[in-house]
Amino acid sequence: MLGRTIAGRYIVRDCLGAGSMGTVYRAHQLPMGREVAFKILHREHAVNAESKARFLREAQATSSLFSEHTVTVYDFGESDSGELFLAMEALEGESLGARLKRIGAFRPSEAVSVALQVLSSLAEAHQKGIIHRDLKPDNLFFSRTRDGSNREIVKVLDFGIAKVLHDEHQRLSPIETAAGTVFGTPRYMSPEQAQGRQLDTRSDLYSLGVMLYHMLVGHPPYTDDDAIVVMAHHIKTAPTSPSDLGVSLSESLERVLMQALEKSPSARPSTATVFAERLLAAANDPDAPLSGARRLAPHSHGSFPPVSSAAATKLQNRRSIFVAAGVALGIAAAVGGAAALSASKTPTIQLVPARPIEAVPPAPTPSVINFPDEPTLESNAAPKEHAPLAPARKSDRLAKPSRNASTQPPTVPSSPRPAAPTSSPKKPTYERFE
Repeated sequence: MLGRTIAGRYIVRDCLGAGSMGTVYRAHQLPMGREVAFKILHREHAVNAESKARFLREAQATSSLFSEHTVTVYDFGESDSGELFLAMEALEGESLGARLKRIGAFRPSEAVSVALQVLSSLAEAHQKGIIHRDLKPDNLFFSRTRDGSNREIVKVLDFGIAKVLHDEHQRLSPIETAAGTVFGTPRYMSPEQAQGRQLDTRSDLYSLGVMLYHMLVGHPPYTDDDAIVVMAHHIKTAPTSPSDLGVSLSESLERVLMQALEKSPSARPSTATVFAERLLAAANDPDAPLSGARRLAPHSHGSFPPVSSAAATKLQNRRSIFVAAGVALGIAAAVGGAAALSASKTPTIQLVPARPIEAVPPAPTPSVINFPDEPTLESNAAPKEHAPLAPARKSDRLAKPSRNASTQPPTVPSSPRPAAPTSSPKKPTYERFE
């Protein structure tokens, strides 16, 4: 297909990917001069009446949707050589499936944001009688806007097996509506879809609930490799709640999630709009804020900085310890200062001989006041500066050192004595103590 011109106006450039229904190429649209994503149905499907009808229905359904969160379809048709094609807007980014493999579980706020954008697309489709029937991570795409804001938004792709519920102008053939036909991806399909029953819009809401569960927990509720076993679980087995798996979520968010995963469609949110309103209420609940820890996939690096509730708690505990230690030191300094001031009036100095440290019972603490060594005043050297308790003139402190400063051992200086009166009695001088 590379280098070929389809329908006289699309030049196929390169291959972007392939799926079960067709292959997606990058193509240049000649009349418009723009790059498009060009989907061509596989030839083995093009000769099948059911697949051809389903492909054309995808084009018709998707081209009638204009939500910002739905991929835009520019053109569709059949080439002269029989290829069925679909021209869509070209997107740059990655699928939800690729991102989940890369970063693991999302933060709750991120998961809710993705779900709300998907619900915006589904609300419009459901109002027009269209259900997707194949919602899965690979059909949700993170793309950048081109309006200058460079925002990242979620686009819903591939309405390839979408079903038009009400078509007043054209009735579907019996082969297209045969009862018991199962479409979709087993890990994300609804219980009624797994049983081949008649579907309505609430089937899409269940599939979105499974993806929301995957984003919050890090894996779908049912992960068996056997598709039949997975479908049986969707039909009969209640999913394990995130809280039972050790994932911390607000009660309101977990309640909305588990409602979307109810087996009976009547127990789920009735519409995409109702689902979105409940998610918004859970996200904005002041009494139960969104919380939780991201779980990174092994050997992966996330695009968002990981948030761990355990790490946050550890950091908070460290801060609390530092604050408590600072307060304790402040109190100890204040008490020690008061005790020293009181003891300085009637000092009692007791010399304790040095002895090796050994594990002995603590003895009663004697009333001992330790004073810092007074520096020698050789070569007019200034003493070590300390913050005085009260203003004192430097000249007084240098002229009136302690009387016994030079005779007492350096480790136990003499007791402080009141400074001799000076010519300025209004400014008394105090000796330094600690």
